[in-house]
Amino acid sequence: MKKVLIGLAIVLGVLIVMFIIGRNIKDDGRGDERMAIKLCWEDQGKKSNTPAHARFIAGMCETMESEFKKKYRANP
Repeated sequence: MKKVLIGLAIVLGVLIVMFIIGRNIKDDGRGDERMAIKLCWEDQGKKSNTPAHARFIAGMCETMESEFKKKYRANP
């Protein structure tokens, strides 16, 4: 009987630890959005862009940054 209780306590402990770790690892998408903004600015900086195209891309990148700031209340 003691072994069964000890086994249940261990299983319960492992489940609690897994729950805590999973909760802290939760991906809210910030990393993906930051990468998209970074890639946007890299695309905007290409020398092959015409000035009008570069301005258009810059506007899109600024919009992405603005949406990120509104959503997460932080800079990307």
